[in-house]
Amino acid sequence: MRDGVFTSVVLDIFGIVKQGAIVDWYKNIDVKRRIMNMIDDYLYDVVKKEKGIELSDEEMKLVIADVLALAENNYEIFS
Repeated sequence: MRDGVFTSVVLDIFGIVKQGAIVDWYKNIDVKRRIMNMIDDYLYDVVKKEKGIELSDEEMKLVIADVLALAENNYEIFS
């Protein structure tokens, strides 16, 4: 993956988390589930379909889990 494409994917995912975050979002399982679904949709529709980047279901699950863990550990950025 080229650096520019990688950067745009990271920024898009950051925006998705920011968009889904509400006050105390990291404590709310329903909000976290909604954010996870939005990231999953983005990875499938944009990264796989539009950008043509191959990602297995397992790789997508790992990306989502890692993103959520990073976001939860840095929740103040998104609040």
